[in-house]
Amino acid sequence: MLSLIHDLPEAITGDIDARLIARGKVTKEEKYRQEKKVMEKIKKSLPAKIGKEIYNLWQDYEKGRTKEAKFIKALDKIETLTHFTGIKIPNKIDAPELLGLYGNKEIKNFPELKEMFKLVKNEIKKDFKKNGVPWKKEYNI
Repeated sequence: MLSLIHDLPEAITGDIDARLIARGKVTKEEKYRQEKKVMEKIKKSLPAKIGKEIYNLWQDYEKGRTKEAKFIKALDKIETLTHFTGIKIPNKIDAPELLGLYGNKEIKNFPELKEMFKLVKNEIKKDFKKNGVPWKKEYNI
């Protein structure tokens, strides 16, 4: 359930990607407030028990309260990086520090995800090289 609803508010707010936050165009707090407002509306529009359950699951994900929430967040980081490996835009590496470090912290707690994460990071590394962007040692996990 958690994996299904973690991005539910983005169906209404749109995806506020980490690059917008890194560039200062949107704050993490503003993103959270927008999504929380949407989730509160969703909660109120559903039968009380279901609305509360969905809202609480979303909050669990946002706050990283459980191991499951942290696992879903780690998977979400991998998914985001796979998006960058799939679009192959020549000048897409506009935030190399963010892209290079993205997901490293979340993956460290889940050794079962490390191999998949390494595969994705290797693709990102190739894109860095192709675009003449230096790959720093701290980008590796």
